[in-house]
Parts: sequence; C-alpha cells; structure tokens
Amino acid sequence: MKKSCKRGQAATEFLTTYGWAIVIIALVLAALVWLGVFNTSQAIPDRCAFEPGMQCDSIKLIAAEGGSGWTLVVQELRITNRLPERIAYCNVECRSGDEPQHMPTAAYCASFATYLASGDSHIINIQSGPLGLPLPIICKDGSGEEFLRVSGPGQIVTPNIFIYYVKEGDSGTGNARVARGTIAARAEFGEI
Repeated sequence: MKKSCKRGQAATEFLTTYGWAIVIIALVLAALVWLGVFNTSQAIPDRCAFEPGMQCDSIKLIAAEGGSGWTLVVQELRITNRLPERIAYCNVECRSGDEPQHMPTAAYCASFATYLASGDSHIINIQSGPLGLPLPIICKDGSGEEFLRVSGPGQIVTPNIFIYYVKEGDSGTGNARVARGTIAARAEFGEI
C-alpha cells in the first residue's frame, strides 16, 4: 500500500513541477496564434511574371466595391521592356481567361501608344494609361463581358495580364503583338 502512495505522490510532484511549464508554453502558443504568426496566407508575396521580352517589376490589385459586389482592378503595374528594340504599348487587359479578347490592330497600337526603349521601365496605373489618359484597368471574367468579381479585400487572385504592343520595326499591318503575364496577388481595399 505504501508503494502505491509513493507512485501517486511522484505523479503529483511531476505534474506540479512541469505543469507550470506546460501552461506557459500553451499561453505563448495561444498568443502567437492570436498574433497571426502561423497564418501563412498573409506571408504570400504578390507575384507577376511575363513571357520573355517583358518584365513585370511589381503589381498592385485592389478590390473596389460596386453596386453588385467587389470588382478586381489593377491599380498599378510596373513593366520593363527587355526586348532589344523600342516598343509602343497601346493597351492593357486583365482577365481570368487564358486568351486575349480585344486585340487592337498594329496601326492603332502605333498611333495611340506609350513608347518604351529597351531596358526602360514604366508604371501603368489608374492615373496614367496609354497616352497618360486616366484608365482604370478593370479585370474581366473569361468571356470578357462581365467584371471579375472577388469576395473582397484580402482575397488572393490569379488573373492574367495582356499587354498589346508593336515593335519599332513592325510594318503596321495586322494585329498588335501581345505579351501575356500571370499574376498571383492579394487584392487590397481600394476605390476607382
């Protein structure tokens, strides 16, 4: 009988000695979870990449609230011309589909364009679209007819960006060239 009391006393002493350490560790873990240290979705960086020849330096997407929900809008896109010659870009399209929808002609693109020398960078944003005109780049769904809806700010989205351009040496006939970019970014709160 004495042997079983000693075992119970040893168990009690063990729990009292190490119980405080377990409680402190549990409190520290609870505080870290509350602070969001283990929330990996917040740590995902915004990413965009174009096919060779065009470089995406940065992207900022916003979720703008409208009458029928949140719409995805490109607030800012910084690109660099990595082609060996000067280009003229004339339009930017954001969509969920894999194919461009509204292909301008090469003549239109050469006439209404912003020029970028080889190695030059340019920031495309709501305040300065092609020709410096105000141009919100509203993302469309795959069909190109409806705005791309998101659940709200904070959502990670993966649309495609299409930049329409011509090279300096192009003849001006046919359609403009297109550079396709892929995006994975978090939509921030914003207004158009």
